[in-house]
Amino acid sequence: MGHLTIVLLAAAFEVLTGSRAYTTHYDYIDVDQVLNNTRLYTKYVECLLGQGKCTPEARELRDKLPEALQTNCARCSERQASESHRVIRFLIQNRQEDFKLLEAKYDPSGLYFKRFEEETKRNVSLS
Repeated sequence: MGHLTIVLLAAAFEVLTGSRAYTTHYDYIDVDQVLNNTRLYTKYVECLLGQGKCTPEARELRDKLPEALQTNCARCSERQASESHRVIRFLIQNRQEDFKLLEAKYDPSGLYFKRFEEETKRNVSLS
C-alpha cells in the first residue's frame, strides 16, 4: 500500500468518524473579557441567535455549536470543553433570558442541557 493511499485512508477515517478535533485557532480568546464586556457579549449572543453580524470567532462558534452539543463536545480540546462549561454556568447564573433564547434555538428538547446538568452533578460528587 502506497504512502498516498495510507494518507487518504486516514483522512477518510477522520471524516467518517468525525474524529478530527475542532480548530484551536481561537482558543486565545479571553472568555472572561467577552462575558464581562456588555458590547462583546451582546455581539456574540446576537451572532449565535442569527440576529446580527458575526466576527470570524463568533461564526466559528455558531457553526460548530450544534455538533458540539450533539456529541457532548467530543471534538473539543480540553480548554474548549472547560470554557464551554464555564460559559453555560455563567449564562444560567447571570443571563437567564439569553440562556433560554440560546437553549430554544440550539436545544429545544432540553436533551443537551440535561446531559450537562448530569455531568456537572457527577463532577461535583467526584470532587
